[in-house]
Amino acid sequence: MFSDQDREYLNAACKLAEAARKPPKKLGEAIEPYWAAVLASPAGMQASAVFQPGDPEDAVKKLPPPTAADTTLYLTLEPKAGFDRMPPTTESIRRLGVQRVVIGTLDPAQRLRGEGVSTLERMGIEVVQSNGEEARLSQDLLADYSKWLQKGFAVLRARVELNEIPNEEILDLKFNDKIPIQMPVDAVLCRAGVRPKNKDAWRVVLDFEGWERAAPQAILYQPEEVTQAPGARRLPMQNGAVNLGALLRDLASLGILSVELCQDPELFRQALSTGLLDSVFASFADTHMLARIGHVRLIQGDETVDLRLDGARLMDGQKGCLEARVTLC
Repeated sequence: MFSDQDREYLNAACKLAEAARKPPKKLGEAIEPYWAAVLASPAGMQASAVFQPGDPEDAVKKLPPPTAADTTLYLTLEPKAGFDRMPPTTESIRRLGVQRVVIGTLDPAQRLRGEGVSTLERMGIEVVQSNGEEARLSQDLLADYSKWLQKGFAVLRARVELNEIPNEEILDLKFNDKIPIQMPVDAVLCRAGVRPKNKDAWRVVLDFEGWERAAPQAILYQPEEVTQAPGARRLPMQNGAVNLGALLRDLASLGILSVELCQDPELFRQALSTGLLDSVFASFADTHMLARIGHVRLIQGDETVDLRLDGARLMDGQKGCLEARVTLC
């Protein structure tokens, strides 16, 4: 049974994994999911650990032995039961000695889904799967990784603000990279000469002129007709425009699984028309605007584009912010 106490400790594990999420230190490393482990009993939390891509051992191995017989192990992600880069996490759990494990979500890889649960149960360990908000939080931690598994390219997002248009029943949409987002992105996509405010992420620079030069924590893309700078990658083009799908696939091959589109209405519209913009993080001034949050307009000089926000949800702990899918009307 998934109890209120289980919710508390699994929620704490989700927050640990979320806080540990960072852009990759090096490009081309193995793509692995972030996940956290918490060891706790009714008397309180005993220890916690986080697994980050490239770690030499799983998070369970980092935990000390339990200090009470009624200790439960909380995992945001189903443990792997087979050999991969590392030995099975289920074996680490057996050696830890707990008799009860609570799992936030099953492995998003279809071929591995459920294997960890069945392996633990064969060991005689009780396994409880989460539900409700904690299950959603656990799945949100894997959103970028899951999309890479399914489609092979990086998630594309944007940060915008919504403002009322006088005497109209729609909202104006403008870019705003100061808006906080729930999960940090791995990279920011921009044109040459633009300096995004997100300094923690990789900077993906699209350079059509040939003057920009690759720098630490930057990935430079140039089309074939431009003299290639040292370290530059070929920018995929199609019918005279950036091939966003191919670009996102190439970034994913480097280990970049989430990308923020920065201050570029042209690429924003292209991402909308091709269905490649996964979501927007939007801020709004007043809660009364929520009644018509689905009708927005992107103003590009003298041209306007009518958009629709679908599946909008308010961001936890961030007043006046939401995440939504955005499509062309």
